[in-house]
Amino acid sequence: MLREKFQARCAGEDFYVDDWLSFTLELNGEPIGLMGLSCVDEELQQAEVGYLLAPEYHGHGYASEALKTLVNWAKVYFELHKVIGRCVAGNQASASVLEKCGFQLEGRLRHNHRIAGQWCDDLYYGLLLDDGSSTS
Repeated sequence: MLREKFQARCAGEDFYVDDWLSFTLELNGEPIGLMGLSCVDEELQQAEVGYLLAPEYHGHGYASEALKTLVNWAKVYFELHKVIGRCVAGNQASASVLEKCGFQLEGRLRHNHRIAGQWCDDLYYGLLLDDGSSTS
């Protein structure tokens, strides 16, 4: 059942709002991180991306490469118009990944969530996939 659901999603047939497709990032067969894609709004053809990399693999371009690959794949299979990425204000590494992949800063949500009891702002980035500025 799980395999059928995954194959249907990969073919663009089964992708619902608030549903996440999750992928393991591997290097030489070893897991180094996670990446995901979530349907935000089917009618508006929008999805959100998320990624997490083990600290020892930061700064080598793996997250940017994986994000470009995911966005290009999602564009084809889900006919997306826009992809959204977000990160905590002050997380320059994550913001850099999004910016390297062509995402543009669209806004800041103040005190949007808590980390270790502290209120944090979120930065929202967007990438339009049908204006020629998407990742290559």
